[in-house]
Amino acid sequence: QDKYAKAVFDNLKQEGIRVELDNRSESLGSRIRDAETQKTPYTLIAGDKEVKVNKVSVRQRKNGDLGVMSQSKFIEKIKSEIEDKAIN
Repeated sequence: QDKYAKAVFDNLKQEGIRVELDNRSESLGSRIRDAETQKTPYTLIAGDKEVKVNKVSVRQRKNGDLGVMSQSKFIEKIKSEIEDKAIN
């Protein structure tokens, strides 16, 4: 999964999205809790299931689990939110 997570990371970075990769050997639950504690707006999870279907599981800090979506759909969603906030 590390190779897939790095590819997702690179893809988001190329799109101009600020992103961090947490590939520590901690448990997934621990890394999710850390992201929520740090008030990370979105957490993308790339486990075996996501790698198999070439998608990511998306968690939003305020709304919780948003389900599995393609990278392109997530990029479209996040870019739209970034543009909306820039206008306001």
